[in-house]
Amino acid sequence: MDRLRSRDDYLANVAQAWRETLPDVAFDADRRWEDVGADSFASLQLLMQLEDSLGISIPLDLLRPESTPAMLAAALWRINRA
Repeated sequence: MDRLRSRDDYLANVAQAWRETLPDVAFDADRRWEDVGADSFASLQLLMQLEDSLGISIPLDLLRPESTPAMLAAALWRINRA
């Protein structure tokens, strides 16, 4: 994993995982997770896809009901920068 990736790279990964996890829900970087009607299984799917694509371990509590894709991408970027 390249530690110098931009936040936009992380958002692109979140967008791809979103589309694979929720193919019937339009992607919006500012839409809250709780507003799309996703359940805990979808949350796990999204996080597992991100772990696979980014090659990092992601804490389960990183994706909260109030999280947006933009917030998730920023948190992933911070984790990788630490």
